[in-house]
Amino acid sequence: MFDTSSKEVKFSCDVKFEESHCVQKFIEELDDAHDSECHDDLNDSDESAVSNATNKEIVNQFSNQIDVDGSEATVNRRYSTRSRAPIDRYAEAMKATISDQDGDPKSRLAALSSVDEDMWEQAMNEELDSLRKTGTWEVVKRPTDRKVIDTRWVFKTKRDEMGQVTRFKARFVVRGFTQVAGIDYGDTYSPVALTESERMMFAISAHEDLHIKQADIEVSFQHQHLQEELYAELPQGYSFSNGQNHQTHVARLKKALYGLKQSALELYKNVKKQFVSAGYRISSVDPCVFFRGRGKRYLIASIHVDDILAVTNDLGMYDELKTELRKTFPLKDLGDVKFILGCHVQRDRANKRLHLSQSAYARTILDRFKMRDCKPVCTPSSTSVNLIGDVSDEVTCHFHTKKPWEHLFTLQL
Repeated sequence: MFDTSSKEVKFSCDVKFEESHCVQKFIEELDDAHDSECHDDLNDSDESAVSNATNKEIVNQFSNQIDVDGSEATVNRRYSTRSRAPIDRYAEAMKATISDQDGDPKSRLAALSSVDEDMWEQAMNEELDSLRKTGTWEVVKRPTDRKVIDTRWVFKTKRDEMGQVTRFKARFVVRGFTQVAGIDYGDTYSPVALTESERMMFAISAHEDLHIKQADIEVSFQHQHLQEELYAELPQGYSFSNGQNHQTHVARLKKALYGLKQSALELYKNVKKQFVSAGYRISSVDPCVFFRGRGKRYLIASIHVDDILAVTNDLGMYDELKTELRKTFPLKDLGDVKFILGCHVQRDRANKRLHLSQSAYARTILDRFKMRDCKPVCTPSSTSVNLIGDVSDEVTCHFHTKKPWEHLFTLQL
């Protein structure tokens, strides 16, 4: 019972409707009424007989539509046969479900259905081969007393300083947000080199005419041993042995994977350990900047997860550093820096000048918000526009997590 004045439920109880009993009783009453009418007046009109027969037919039809299984009754429903088609105004949202803002596929199915199917399949095979070589996991039976972390594929097209695609990269990652704090991980914070530190290194290199080198730690997380006991779902497309499948077997992780909350911290600890063992000191301002001097020779290095930037006046020290790091990590020497962390580096050593630009990223932002053909103006907006506090849903962009001006913060070099 609902009180409309106080808007509160005063009394409630569970009710079970015996539909089959009601229908059967209604049919019996209808038959009795029909028989009594026949005895009272045998000369009823044909129209009345037809009407009673029609009513009984309707009741029987309704009774046949009810499927009684003892306690519950379900009525057959009629569904629309109208053809359905996607609405044009939702085209961008539908596109966003299969690809991200840069056009990369968001799932394995989307990757294998794209025009670059062969390239993505090759990238996934390379990733699986790398995981097998490093012994990242062992296949075990699914545990019943531990949570199994969900996994997925992540696809990314690597581009150069001009925005051209140079590599198709597939990464098998875990969904770290499904990890249980205190059981699956402890500390997670991992520092990275400050933008100001790298700008200072570039400024010193231009002024002192130093060598600027770049290196990358390949499959960096797959070389970090885990202290916790973790289980993860095996990747889609994984080749099982006889009698194994995704429902009965999972991966017992021996080494870290991308997506684990503690992966970046474990990598930083190992890289830091290698730098210190090689005789480098840690900057008191930035924990990701290391330096070492030998007389007039010196080297300054910064790390940003698995990207290493080094400036030195002696290439011999740089070769020694690579040898020391390769004892633990597979290191790839990228030579003189040209493109690092989204920045295009152009250098004029004769005039001691160095130019940093993010033109490729700027073009990506313009394409993302469909502003490539817009004309520049001296003011960001018209001075005669009357601003209002409320913005309708039709104007609000639902398909981008950031507004165009918010992306400009990453362009302030």
